[in-house]
Amino acid sequence: MRRGRLFCLAALQCEKLLKGEGMEALAQVMFGRWPSARLDAPDPLAWQVLRESASSQLLICRDIIEQWPLLEAHDAPGNDAVFDWLNGSFAELAFNAEERKRIEGNIRLLTCEEAAALGTDGVRAAKPSAYAASRGADAWWWLDAPGGRDDHAACVLPSGHIGAYGSPRHCINGVRPVLHLRAQAGEEPVLQRRQCGTPGMALRYGDHAQAARLLDGQDLTDDALRLGLSGGYAGQQAFARLLKSGTLSQRQTVALWHVAKSHASALKALVHNVDLNRFEPKESLLLALVEHELLEELPLLEGHEGYFTPGALEQALNMAMGRDFDLTAYLLERKKACSQPDPFAAFDI
Repeated sequence: MRRGRLFCLAALQCEKLLKGEGMEALAQVMFGRWPSARLDAPDPLAWQVLRESASSQLLICRDIIEQWPLLEAHDAPGNDAVFDWLNGSFAELAFNAEERKRIEGNIRLLTCEEAAALGTDGVRAAKPSAYAASRGADAWWWLDAPGGRDDHAACVLPSGHIGAYGSPRHCINGVRPVLHLRAQAGEEPVLQRRQCGTPGMALRYGDHAQAARLLDGQDLTDDALRLGLSGGYAGQQAFARLLKSGTLSQRQTVALWHVAKSHASALKALVHNVDLNRFEPKESLLLALVEHELLEELPLLEGHEGYFTPGALEQALNMAMGRDFDLTAYLLERKKACSQPDPFAAFDI
């Protein structure tokens, strides 16, 4: 059952993606094979590297390779047909015996959290392979996450936007397999092999040392910072390490402040990892934190030479917000409300 969804914007976006437009590239490896549109010989399967260590890589298939409902009509909730297919027919057809030995755990779909960590819609956007397109697949693909109703699951739209409300599980959407691939002995990590020719690309792929070398007296631009942070966790970690490394000059740090104060994640990394006395007047940093609703970071402004005493911080905050504000009570409420660990704690390297 396929829902009626060919409204104008979606149709236009599908057309762009089928032409390969509007997509941003991740590092890529080839592993396995899958039928081609010609049906005479299989094509190599291209995978994008989401994360890697010295021992393994987390990969997602670059293209939408097939279309499936999450549940067949007769399935009970929880019996996801697509997972049986991924670890059965797909694995048998796509990989030989030696390749299957390198796959750690089950082949699966991307989670909503992993999709969000990719950073931008352009990274998440995908197009169907020629074979999948010949079978009617378009640019919508499933996530392994519940949707807005019990019988729905989340998916990624043609634009790359995460559709949290999702589609009914019996609908047909595209499939992009995800797997952990064990590294072969002596194999150099693909992200280290990739040539990062700009500071933004270096940050995006987690290489803060290369980013520092490429800066070499130049300032990090707004576009470069956006590109770096679009690398999700790896890009944010690299940005934090770049700040922590002490390789940036005073001029670069000040220039970086002017760019980063427009980006909440970059601003949070700055206040955790750079000597705050290298910035502009203290009120500018306070206003930027208020603007991005990063009030829980305000206590970091206390105790720094030239910054705020506790009483002065409350007074300046009240002036910035135009009303009386009890920061202590706010932080206590935030602590009670947040049961999950702060994802930005990793910036404190």
